[in-house]
Amino acid sequence: MSRHRIHAELHLQDRQLIDATTGQPIGKVDDVELDLDADPPRITALLSNPSAWGRRLPGRLGRLVVDTHRRLRDDRGAGADRIAISTVVSITAEVHVGGHPARPRGMDAWLDHHLLDHIPGADHETE
Repeated sequence: MSRHRIHAELHLQDRQLIDATTGQPIGKVDDVELDLDADPPRITALLSNPSAWGRRLPGRLGRLVVDTHRRLRDDRGAGADRIAISTVVSITAEVHVGGHPARPRGMDAWLDHHLLDHIPGADHETE
C-alpha cells in the first residue's frame, strides 16, 4: 500500500474489514495501534473485536466487555485481533485486507452462530 495521510477516525474507525481474497466480512476496525516513536506517528495495525473497543469504555462496563470476550475465546490470553497495516490492500468505504486475516472467533463466532445466522435473510447479501 502506498503512503497516504489517513485520518484514523474518519477513514478507519468502525469501517468493515473485508478479506480481499474472498470478499467476506471479517470484522470491524475497533481501534488502531500507533507507533508513537516515529516522526510523525504512524499506524502499525488495526485492532478488532470487543477486547479492542471494550478498553475504551469506562470502569466496570469496559472490564465486563473485555472479560466476557476473553472468556468466550479459545485463546483466553489473547487480546484484540491485530491486523498489520502492511496487509491492508485498499481503504474505501471498507478496509480490504490481504494475506491471511483473522476470522471471527470467540464472542463474534458465538453471536454469528446463535443469533445472526437465525435472522431471516442473513444467509445472502442484500441487493
